[in-house]
Amino acid sequence: MARQTMKVGDPVVRMTVQLRDVDPPVWRRIEIPAAATLAEVHAVLQSAMGWTDSHLHDFHVDGVRYAVPEPDWDVGEVGDEARVHLQQFARPGAQLEYLYDFGDSWEHVLTVESVHPAEPGVRYPRCLDGARACPPEDVGGSPGYENFLEALRDPEHEEHEFYTDWGGSFDPQSFDLAATDAALARLVWKTAALRVVPDPEPAGPGLTLRCTGKLLKAIGVRPADLPELPPSPQDWYVNLVWIDGRKCLVAMHAGTLFSLFLPDVRVADLRPLGAAVVPALTAELQREDLPADTFGPLDPAAVQLAKTADRSVLGSLTDLADRCDWIARNDGGLAQLDLDKLHHHFQRTPYSARGFAYPIDLVRRQLGATDAPSHQS
Repeated sequence: MARQTMKVGDPVVRMTVQLRDVDPPVWRRIEIPAAATLAEVHAVLQSAMGWTDSHLHDFHVDGVRYAVPEPDWDVGEVGDEARVHLQQFARPGAQLEYLYDFGDSWEHVLTVESVHPAEPGVRYPRCLDGARACPPEDVGGSPGYENFLEALRDPEHEEHEFYTDWGGSFDPQSFDLAATDAALARLVWKTAALRVVPDPEPAGPGLTLRCTGKLLKAIGVRPADLPELPPSPQDWYVNLVWIDGRKCLVAMHAGTLFSLFLPDVRVADLRPLGAAVVPALTAELQREDLPADTFGPLDPAAVQLAKTADRSVLGSLTDLADRCDWIARNDGGLAQLDLDKLHHHFQRTPYSARGFAYPIDLVRRQLGATDAPSHQS
C-alpha cells in the first residue's frame, strides 16, 4: 500500500509527554503530524520514551478507550486506535492519557502545547527536548522503579547486588536528545503518514507480503485498503505471534515454504513491514549460500502488502509458529535459541502442503540448480 504523505503547511501537533508518578519527572517534547493515527502516535511514543514495545497499551481520551481491538476480550467498548487521528483531539491544552504495560501500568500524560503548520525541509515526527532516562522494562511500575533506584544507590540495600547485576549500568539522569531524535528519524521512514515529502518510486516489482488480520491490526493497516491480488507462488505469508511472552514474526514463501523467524520484534519496527522482512530474508539467503535475487528483487521500499489467500500455506505457517514455540520452551526461552541452527532446521522440514518436499530442495529446483547439494548436505 502506498504511504500517505504530508505537504508543507499541513498541521503538526507539538506536545509534552510525561510519566505520571515518577519524580524527578521523565518527559519529552515532540512534534507529530496531526494526521497520524493513535496507532502511529503509539509507535512514536515508544521510540521517543525509549520503551521496547513488549507489552500491551491503550489510550484514554475524553472518557473513551482506544487500543488494538481484541475480539476475545470482554473489556467493554474499545475504539480502534488505527481508525482515529490525533487531529480529532489536538487543541492547545488538551490532554490524552497513554498507558503502557498493563502490569507495570506506566501512565503517560500527553499535553498538547500547540498546533502549527509543517515547515519546509523539516521531517516529522521529531523530538525537541526532554529529560531523564526511560525506566527499565519490567521493573515493577513507579513503586518498583523507586525501589530499584534506591537499591542501586545504597550498597547496604538488601537488593543492591541483585539490581546491580540486573541493571547496574542504568543512569536515571541520562537523556540523549540527538539519539532520541535519531530514533524518530528512523521511524519517519517506517510509518505511514509521517513523511513531509513523497517517497521515491520503487525501482521495480518487489515482494508481496500477505499478512494475517492480526498482523494488519498491529501495524495499523486496514484490510479494506489493500489491493485484491490473485494468489501467486511467489507470495510470502507473514504473521505476528506471541512466543515466550514476546512478539515474534513468522514468514513463509508460498511456493517453496522457505521460512523466516524474527524473534522479539517491536511493532514500531514493522512499519513498513518490508524494513523488517527484507533484511531477515537477505541474511537467510546468505546463510544458505543462495543468490540474493532467489525470490526476486529485495527492496524494502518496493514491498506490497495484501491479504492472505491460500489456506494450505496459512496452515503451514501456523505449524511453523507452533514449532518455534515448542523449541523455545524446550531450549530455555527465546534468548537461548540458536537462530542459524533453527533456520537450517526450518529449511529441511517437510510439509504436507508441498508433498513433504524439503523447502531448501524446492528453492534449488526453482533456481534450476539440479546439481546443487541436497538437504542431506
